[in-house]
Amino acid sequence: MNVTVTGAAGFLGRNVVAAVTAAGHRVTALDRAGEQAVDVTDPVALVDAFARAAPDVVVHLAATTTVGDSGLAGLVRVNVAGTQAVLGAARAAGARRCLVASSTAVFGDSVYAGRPLVEETPVAPVTAYGWSKVAAESLVRLANTGRNEPWAVVVRLPALFGPWEEPTPHRTLMSPPRQLVAAQERGESVVLAEGGARDWTFAPDVADAVLALATAPRLRHEIYHAGCGVTWRVDVLADLLQEHGSALEATAGTTPTLDYGDDLGRSRDALDAARLTDELGVTFTTPRLACRRYLDWLDAHRNTTGPIGLGPRLQGSTAHE
Repeated sequence: MNVTVTGAAGFLGRNVVAAVTAAGHRVTALDRAGEQAVDVTDPVALVDAFARAAPDVVVHLAATTTVGDSGLAGLVRVNVAGTQAVLGAARAAGARRCLVASSTAVFGDSVYAGRPLVEETPVAPVTAYGWSKVAAESLVRLANTGRNEPWAVVVRLPALFGPWEEPTPHRTLMSPPRQLVAAQERGESVVLAEGGARDWTFAPDVADAVLALATAPRLRHEIYHAGCGVTWRVDVLADLLQEHGSALEATAGTTPTLDYGDDLGRSRDALDAARLTDELGVTFTTPRLACRRYLDWLDAHRNTTGPIGLGPRLQGSTAHE
């Protein structure tokens, strides 16, 4: 199968490319930089790139999460017009399916309502980014007009952590697990939020979910949630670091040194991925095991992941728990 991935050099993109390649499929990795530089805001370039790639499936991950200097116009240009351009280019190239990544930002304050976030939960965004993702989802619905089954499919994602998470101009805030590991590497003590639980989901698990959606013979729904389904605190990762010999000093307090990017005074709900599990058998790693796998990956790549490493090998670290 030929799979074309936009935003392939990004955090999730690299995980998706790895999963699709490992499954034996051919990948055309598109991003704004690199050997196959294509900007999703350039419809002509997209049509040409997709025509050459001849994709069976398109996975659209390219997006910006920050308003930046260009204001709301930047979000509209990348997340909305860019999605429309990708859908058009995928259709012109004859792709049998187009997957479009979305976010829990579409739910706004509904994430604090005290109930699981299912695909039917009404969207009510409160940020410009959330509104841009609602608009992108609307374009998916329009692309499916008149079809007996979905051709374009939305994959809603929670906050992610894991391999290849690094800051970029389009993704500036790192996950608290990533911030914690960086603090450990620098020898800094950290103060964790006394609240701050969230359904951080291991990026390779989401990549596997995307692969399952891409390769399924048919899909019954237009929207799927891909998340671990439980909320957890970063203490899980801090405890693992300390259990395996790290000198990390981590305490809980009212003025955390990690930037959670969230309302720490309210309990956040998790994405419910039951639809994905029931239909395709996709499951997600538990938080503790996901953290172990993350530490193993960092240990194995400590000389190749830029400023982050774990120093001496974490004795006893294992992915079997």
